[in-house]
Amino acid sequence: MTVKAALIQYIRASRKVTVELEQLERVFAGQAVDYEAFADGVLQLERDGVLEPVKAHGRNGKLPALGYQYRIRRQSIREEYVRRLHRYGITLHPLIRVDRYYGMSEEDWERDWPYIGQIDSFLKRSDLPEREAPAPERSFELTGDEKWITEKGGQSLLERLGLWAKLRILPVSDPLMLAVNPAAFRMHAEAGAGRMQKPGEHSPDSEWLDGPEALLPSGRTGHGGEQPGGFPRQPAGNGGQLRLHRHLIVENKTTFQGLIGVLPETAFTTLIYGCGRKIVGNLGMLTLQVPMADGESVLYYFGDIDTEGIRIWHELRQRHRVRLAVPFYTACLEKEPVAGKENQRRKDEATAAFCSELPEGLGRLAAERLSEGYYWPQEILSSAELVTIWRTEPWSVR
Repeated sequence: MTVKAALIQYIRASRKVTVELEQLERVFAGQAVDYEAFADGVLQLERDGVLEPVKAHGRNGKLPALGYQYRIRRQSIREEYVRRLHRYGITLHPLIRVDRYYGMSEEDWERDWPYIGQIDSFLKRSDLPEREAPAPERSFELTGDEKWITEKGGQSLLERLGLWAKLRILPVSDPLMLAVNPAAFRMHAEAGAGRMQKPGEHSPDSEWLDGPEALLPSGRTGHGGEQPGGFPRQPAGNGGQLRLHRHLIVENKTTFQGLIGVLPETAFTTLIYGCGRKIVGNLGMLTLQVPMADGESVLYYFGDIDTEGIRIWHELRQRHRVRLAVPFYTACLEKEPVAGKENQRRKDEATAAFCSELPEGLGRLAAERLSEGYYWPQEILSSAELVTIWRTEPWSVR
């Protein structure tokens, strides 16, 4: 922090209308700040109109001379800050926008300025990057600190400056924790070798959606383009048919462990452990970790029926086309709920969306009992019940 910034910080914290020179000097007690640097900071504030010397008290006679007492003109602090922002708006690289800082404090600007200066130098030296780069790599290019973007507030700062999208940064997500159905990979390998099923022919290991009339996760039909939720639409093969890949996301580890043993006996390609709300940030890794180039992915979610579990699904649905695993939720709601969530803050929008996806009577039941402080944990279903539901339900996509 500069001498001037430290003085402004002290003045802001003071409620007095005047300040003594020795009080300003004490701001730097124990610091390696010489008189010349200190005086320069005080005189800058004089020129900016923030500090007005009280003539009756005179000056200290040193070079440069400072007043023994100053009146504080607080309005000038804000005016000077606005003038500084205006100057920076002119001198910084044209892509750097400082507009947001007009509504923020000068301390915010001083905190961010070292990084803004580095970003300005990068853009003036290299302009915008032509290729995408992972966040740690781009972070190191900008500031020399590979953790700045992901761990030290760099993403928020770049968004504030209007640069996040322009710098072509690839967020770094943790890998998904998942189990895969070997039958799905066997059929995938056969498809790649050209040994694909004939249209209309089915086996326990695969399921097809008719090509031109294939139902996408959003309920639309057709081929090409981007699949809802950011998952790439794959070209149809096998006479215009699309292979269907189901993926089940479960919130808790206990449920994951209860189901993993029967995955090969189900119609699902993967079982994904959501690890609470961690899944919201890393579900996009699915197509990189399980690249199935022969069809459609349909995502199902099963979590606790409580505020947090519902919020996780709702946030997932805003990023990806994720369905509720309704058979599991139906089985939970047929059991007596558990008391103990009276203090959870409900997100009414998420709860309403969740209840609307359930059969009408169960949706009303869930809304009523949740509002009373009850909830249904995933563990309310035994391992045997989980397995039976997963293996025997039709899991229709229609």
